Amino acid sequence: MAVDDNGPDLTIVVTTLLNLVNAVNNLNSTISTVFPRTTGTATSATGGAATALPGLPVGYMNVTLPNGVVALVPYYAT
Repeated sequence: MAVDDNGPDLTIVVTTLLNLVNAVNNLNSTISTVFPRTTGTATSATGGAATALPGLPVGYMNVTLPNGVVALVPYYAT
């Protein structure tokens, strides 16, 4: 950072902050495409053939996949 008699160069500080904001936004976009997000729960799920589950699920998490498809993932009591 450049320093003169008036203190830090404001242009460099602002540019650095803008680069940081851009980096955080890019990281958020990357995380959103890599990790699906849960969007709620349901008590039942239908559609498609499946093998037997290990027990009766308590409910299902709604998970929005990166391609926009909502998948229902069962969860169980402990």
